[in-house]
Amino acid sequence: MKPRVFLMFSGTIAFCSAALSLVSDPIAYFSGNSRPAAGAALAQTAPAKPLSANDVSWLFPKPTSLDDLISMADLRAHGRPVWSDAAFRQLIGIASGPAGLVAGTNRRIELPSNVRTKGAWYIASVRFDPSAPGFSDGIREQFGQELQIRLVVQPVTREGDGTIKVHDIAAHLIFEFNNGMHRPPAQAGCTPRPQPDVDLTNEVVRDLVELRSKQGENATDGPLGVHPGLNNPATASAVRQAMKRLLERHLSHEHLGFMTIAAIQGDQPGQEDVTKRWIFMGTANLMVHPEVPNPQSQRSGFVALPAAALDGQQYAQMFSENSVLQNRVVPTPYANNGLDGSTIPFAITCHNASNRIAGPPIDRRIGSATADILNKRQLIPLPAPGEDDPQNKTIRRMLDTVADPDRSHVFNTDCVSCHTETVVFQDRFSEPIPGIDSNALPGDNRYNMRAFGWAPQRFEDDGKITEFVRPTVTRRTANETAKVVNFVNRILFPSSGNAPNAK
Repeated sequence: MKPRVFLMFSGTIAFCSAALSLVSDPIAYFSGNSRPAAGAALAQTAPAKPLSANDVSWLFPKPTSLDDLISMADLRAHGRPVWSDAAFRQLIGIASGPAGLVAGTNRRIELPSNVRTKGAWYIASVRFDPSAPGFSDGIREQFGQELQIRLVVQPVTREGDGTIKVHDIAAHLIFEFNNGMHRPPAQAGCTPRPQPDVDLTNEVVRDLVELRSKQGENATDGPLGVHPGLNNPATASAVRQAMKRLLERHLSHEHLGFMTIAAIQGDQPGQEDVTKRWIFMGTANLMVHPEVPNPQSQRSGFVALPAAALDGQQYAQMFSENSVLQNRVVPTPYANNGLDGSTIPFAITCHNASNRIAGPPIDRRIGSATADILNKRQLIPLPAPGEDDPQNKTIRRMLDTVADPDRSHVFNTDCVSCHTETVVFQDRFSEPIPGIDSNALPGDNRYNMRAFGWAPQRFEDDGKITEFVRPTVTRRTANETAKVVNFVNRILFPSSGNAPNAK
């Protein structure tokens, strides 16, 4: 397959953008634009039953051996690394530089020396999304629509005693694919809206169908969690190699549009017992997105990207596990995702703080963020067991807003909110969460910052410290995956009752 080349455009940045049309019908999406027979060709390869969440979102088991992982140093396409050495060095350099410093504090991203080599990073999860950054008409009208293949990679190292250590650090690699033809911006100051590469999306869907067919029609059934084929010792090796081949067939370094990182203070040797602080920040590739804010007038490569839900000048955002702090989330985010559409005017807008001209103005934003709960935790005590809290209705609505991909996305919601909505939900509400394997929920660790990956956890009981790794799925990840499954199955079964009804 020849690599798709992006058409460079003028305008402002979009974190994960793109759009074909304003219709929400996936049949029109796949049957229209580049090849009239595309939908029919795809239908010929339809499986006997619809795909499931585990077919489009892959979570890898917790590492027990480096040999059982996919190394980013080994992932190659067209003879070249999918994650180039230059891009890796730029991510480490930017995270370790001024952009990794949290505004108003002396806290910054700290990366241990043994994770500063690409060979230490392995794939924790993969997600396929044919309609990034969202499926709703409002999001596509403002941002467009494109195929994204997103990898979560984490450093895993072998310690001096031979044990495997999963670091509480993760990078998100966002590969973007569109047809190179962009519609004009939805509003002045926003980015042009890319259109999807229909043929490539068809190829990817066919490959996902084939991957599942080799395992059996029922092999991936069940709620989203660790991929069943990877979780089965009898099939894990073959499935992992098939996944690697699929990724190498479609990915290339030329399509790596964004990289984000979530790192911590407190991961250095001897600092394990200090208060942990998770710090999030993002970068953008000028070769793919030439109109991102670029204060240094850099001509190519990756640059730090202002966080979309902050003030336009801030890059890094921090969450601290210390419950006595007045502000556990710094800087305070200004989400623009609306709180309650029935009572507060709310409209998706392409204006955000990642654009060259940041917007909307902070005083005009309306939205929900978990900082609204976390930063006031000492003022809002949890109710006693079995007692109702009069604030729970409002808190539930706020958390549900963050977890709703039709309302919240990377352009209007901060990183900490997306990574903490489920742990806060579990902290407040004792009820099952549908669509997620219970073994993959954050569980007892309220400081699990993974949205879809591996979370190292440490517990102390009578002076004895126990450490283990928990594969994790959040409600937001499950909700986004459900949207993808719904969309793809309506393509595969255009006239069948097997496919769920799209909303």
